[in-house]
Amino acid sequence: MPLGAKYGGRKPGSLNRRTQDIQEKLHRLKCDPIEILARIAMRNIPCGTCIDEKNKPTGKTKYRLPEGTHAANCGKPCTCVGPHKPDCNPHACTCAGIGERTCESCFGTKLERVNVQDMGNAAGKLAKMIVPELKAIEMSGQVDVGLEQVAAQIMEARRKRMEPEIKE
Repeated sequence: MPLGAKYGGRKPGSLNRRTQDIQEKLHRLKCDPIEILARIAMRNIPCGTCIDEKNKPTGKTKYRLPEGTHAANCGKPCTCVGPHKPDCNPHACTCAGIGERTCESCFGTKLERVNVQDMGNAAGKLAKMIVPELKAIEMSGQVDVGLEQVAAQIMEARRKRMEPEIKE
């Protein structure tokens, strides 16, 4: 075995086991963090308070009615005013003392409220994924360098930063 030669192990550029496990879990849960960031940046998050059995927002939430009262859409309300009378059949009621009102979290829009700071943070994180973060360029050397040479040096530094370095 030659001195300094590497054998076995992980290949350069391949993902480590922890990263692979995290990606597998996210895939299994059908969770896309980039999509979530984009939805936050666009203020397009479905309301989690007024969801129905299919996990879809409805814009309405259920609440317990005061004792002895019925919802407006109750099919067969009892005839009692106030507390139930002994001869009343409260089981004829179809609302079961549960009413429905506009969701107080989304106000019926079916979308969560996202504040401006969270929206800006999400947009900033997405921007970092798309546009590379620029580093400071040291401008040392001759003072009498022409503008064309400075521009050429900047372009060369940017080109080197954008292109992956090829190792032989």
